[in-house]
Amino acid sequence: MTEVALGTGYGSHEAFTRAFRARFGVSPLRFRAALARREVPAGFLPRIARLPARRVAFVRHVGPYDRAVEAFERLAAWAAPRGLLANAMLGVYFDDQDITPPERTRCDAGLFVREHVRGEGEVCVRELPGGDHAVFRHAGEVPERRRFYEVAYRTWLPSIGRRPSGAPPFEVYALSARGLDQATTHVHVPLRPR
Repeated sequence: MTEVALGTGYGSHEAFTRAFRARFGVSPLRFRAALARREVPAGFLPRIARLPARRVAFVRHVGPYDRAVEAFERLAAWAAPRGLLANAMLGVYFDDQDITPPERTRCDAGLFVREHVRGEGEVCVRELPGGDHAVFRHAGEVPERRRFYEVAYRTWLPSIGRRPSGAPPFEVYALSARGLDQATTHVHVPLRPR
């Protein structure tokens, strides 16, 4: 807890604990213990994969994640006439809606692009860092995916001695003639180097 407290800008473990208790109504230790008792959902089969750095064209969405579809549609409208739509799109999620008010959450609707692609207008281009990632597949309703994230971050990664890097996770969705398929998703959580 001390490392978390200092890493997030608090001067001491005690200051972090007071702020955490004021926000969530319980101590960090009790909060963590309650989460640890949750069961591992069926189908949770993660793996560690080393991924290369990749360029991504994206449109930023600010607001509830369930309204990000418009950002994906705007990106697809930009990418299609340029021949950039492939068989997948991705969402990069910066905020936890359990902590950040939904109207302030941020995500990038994106797609992988080659080196020559440049952004324009609201479409920007950046690089997703490479390295080790925890990767797991989720098939089902979008709200169910939250449990997979909780298990990955709070149970599975600590059990194998790995830690998230602090970079935001991203989800890769299949893209077909029918549109974006968020029912089958590959979630990628960037990890700290060993």
